[in-house]
Amino acid sequence: MELKDDAPASLFKYRRHPSLASFLWSFWLKMPVKLRSLAYRALTHYGRPTSSPFATRLPFGLVLKSRSIRVVEALSTQLVGTRTAIPIPTILDVINTPSSDGTGICVLMTELSGRSMYDLRVDLTTLSKDQMSTLSDTLRNWMMQLRALTQPPDNMISGVGTTSFVSYRLSHSRSVGPFSTLQAFHEQNCLRVRRADPPETHALGDARDQKAYRLHFTHGDLTPGNILVDSNYRPVGLVDWECAAWLPEYWEIVSSVAQCPRSKEWRNMLRDILPMYDDELALDRMLWKYSNF
Repeated sequence: MELKDDAPASLFKYRRHPSLASFLWSFWLKMPVKLRSLAYRALTHYGRPTSSPFATRLPFGLVLKSRSIRVVEALSTQLVGTRTAIPIPTILDVINTPSSDGTGICVLMTELSGRSMYDLRVDLTTLSKDQMSTLSDTLRNWMMQLRALTQPPDNMISGVGTTSFVSYRLSHSRSVGPFSTLQAFHEQNCLRVRRADPPETHALGDARDQKAYRLHFTHGDLTPGNILVDSNYRPVGLVDWECAAWLPEYWEIVSSVAQCPRSKEWRNMLRDILPMYDDELALDRMLWKYSNF
C-alpha cells in the first residue's frame, strides 16, 4: 500500500507516569534511535508471530509493529488512550529508520490481554443472552466515547494532524485524503454516483449530498479481528487504529458492514451499538460494485 503524507515521528511524545519504570523508560528514549531500533529488532528473534504479518509479540508483554505502519496510527492510538477509557495498547516508542521494505516506521507498544473475536472464531449465534448483552453494551460504550471526542476546528476529513488516512472501504492500494469538504470525500471513486446508476441510487446520493454531517473520530476498521475478548467473550481491548480518522458520522457503521458483508449477525449487532444510517447503508451497498474489495 502506498502510504503518503504521514506525520513526523518527532510528534510522538511519551507520556510519563509517576513510577520508577516510567522514569527509566523516559531515560531509555533519550538513547540514539539506531540503538533503540537494534534492540527492538533483536527482541523479535525471541518473539512470537501474531495474526498480522506486520506485528510481532516480544518478550516482556510488548508488541512491535513495523513495515506497514504510519506514525499517525501511533498518534491516533495515543489520542484515544488519553481522552477515553477504551482499553487500547500504550504506545512506548515511535522511531523512523531508513528502510527499503515498508515505511521505515517501528512502533513499540504494550500487549493487551485477550484474543480477537476472529482468532477465536466467535459465533454470535452461540453466545448466551448475557454474553451478547455484555458484548453489545461494552462496544456501544466504547463507540459513544469515540463519538464524544471534540472535532478539530479545521473541519477536515483527515487523520490526526490533518494527514491522509487509510480506509479499506476506499482503497486497498493507497492512503487517501485529507478532504476539505464532504463533497470532495463523496467524489471518491467508490462513493460517487454515476450517470448510468438507477434512479433509486441517484435519489439516495442526492439526499446524502444535501446533508450536513458531523465529523466524529472513527476507528474505521471495526471488525471481529480488532476486538479482543476474554474467555467469557467480554471485550477487553480494541486494537489496530491504522484506519482511525475524523470522518462523517455515518462512516463507522458503513465501513464495518462493508468489511463483513456476509455476516447478518454482525450487522445486527452493529445496529445495536451504533446510531443507524439506513439510507447511507443502502446507498453504500449499491456502490460496492465500484469498490476494490
